[in-house]
Amino acid sequence: MELELTQSSELSLNSSPCNNSTTFDDASKDQIHPYHFDHVSNAIHERRLRRMISNRESARRSRLRKKKQIEELQMQVNQLRGANNNLSEKLIGLLESNQQILQENVQLKEKVSSLQVIVSDLLAPFRNVEEVACILKSEASNRSVQ
Repeated sequence: MELELTQSSELSLNSSPCNNSTTFDDASKDQIHPYHFDHVSNAIHERRLRRMISNRESARRSRLRKKKQIEELQMQVNQLRGANNNLSEKLIGLLESNQQILQENVQLKEKVSSLQVIVSDLLAPFRNVEEVACILKSEASNRSVQ
């Protein structure tokens, strides 16, 4: 959007608040020339218009930057949500796997315990044989010493 200066937007001597419809005589020669007043007014008006255009353009650029930042942040939010969902699914899978492993570990410990009882029962007669053998050896050694 561009603003252009037109002659209708320029201030004229007739519409100026300084003009009270008097004619210029020798006393008015010391006052600012009307052309100078119009020129200064136009220059001020042009500066204001340029500043207004510049401010609007700056605001437009700021809005565009902000929009771009928001879009980038939204993309980042979407990516992080996706990563979060993937990690959540992975965590659930690992927790389920851990639970299965813990149950299997309990079962294996129970098997180990029952196998230890079986082995102990199987070795019991041999312990008795060893005890008897030790007793016999000690008796034999006692006889030979006598």
